[in-house]
Amino acid sequence: MQLLKDAAFAIRIAVADPDFQRDFTMALSKPFPSIFKVLVVCCFTIIPLSQQKIVRDFVKGVSYGNFAETDNERLNTNILKSLSVRNLTECEGKCLINGNCFSGNYRKNKNQHGEHDCELLADNKFTSAQLMTVENSFKHFSVASTCDQIPCRNGGTCIPVYENNSYACQCPPIAESKHCEEVQWTAFWWYDANTAWPDWEEDVLKYDFGHCNSTDPYCFGRLPWSAVEDSTEMLAVDSENTVYKWQFNSSNDVAHAVWRAFHDHQHTYYQEVVNRQEWAPDVLSGNSPEKAQDSFMYRDQNGIRSILLDDDNCNCFSSLSFGRGMCYDDGSQYWKGVDTLYDPNCNMPGAGVGLTLYFRSLY
Repeated sequence: MQLLKDAAFAIRIAVADPDFQRDFTMALSKPFPSIFKVLVVCCFTIIPLSQQKIVRDFVKGVSYGNFAETDNERLNTNILKSLSVRNLTECEGKCLINGNCFSGNYRKNKNQHGEHDCELLADNKFTSAQLMTVENSFKHFSVASTCDQIPCRNGGTCIPVYENNSYACQCPPIAESKHCEEVQWTAFWWYDANTAWPDWEEDVLKYDFGHCNSTDPYCFGRLPWSAVEDSTEMLAVDSENTVYKWQFNSSNDVAHAVWRAFHDHQHTYYQEVVNRQEWAPDVLSGNSPEKAQDSFMYRDQNGIRSILLDDDNCNCFSSLSFGRGMCYDDGSQYWKGVDTLYDPNCNMPGAGVGLTLYFRSLY
């Protein structure tokens, strides 16, 4: 039955003559004898859609494509066009003749007019996977792609290249190479978004490297003892998709103070390292810090030993800020949690933000 469906779809959208195409569209909307079905399959094996990329040639009037369908799912994204159709095949055909459409949602139940709702979409289920939801009244369809084979590893996003039936992997910051298979970074500190602050934890760098399990919702860990200061990089990724990278540098006062905290578990007190040489991150994603990151603290604040890398030892315009807020005069010292990497003003540490810190050795 699927083969017959593909063949019928090929006839409807691959015939160059517009009048002939219209006639076939009308004919295929009605029952036809089984002998005609055989003719359809035999005559159109020259277009094996399961092996073809999508083709839209509006000049020559020849277009064809192959759509993969997923039952009971819907992609909730911006809709190019909403219309009513008689069946799923017609909905897919409407997508094909719309040059911006690469997927769609088809409501299985008929509407008040006795037809089915059809939503044409420009997005696809690979690059917008977070927008796919379970909805039993829908089918989702998208242009078949090699991304269906899930070639990208370690959280990489598969980007379909429909023009030549291929793909590209968009790797997360921790991975590289064609399929994101080369992981270059190791997580040592993390705090998952929406995690409740553990009241029994009094130190944001409490644990030796390797203490935590990867499934733990948080890990207040430190760099391994084997790490070497001037050949170690640190990567920070927050839940806002901001990504900063630093290289430790023993000749930079701020970088060295951060190293002593994350590696040696040593305090840096208020105004001990303030307005020194800037330790600016490489911005891999998101916005750069609003002010110079030239000050650092790792000290006790209302029962929690906390971290602040910013411009003046007082909360605002920070890059790394977790534990308590670290100003004494504005009440923020009672807040606790994690701040976003990009702080354009005075966000303060709080609930709802996730952050992961990684390291790697350059040599």
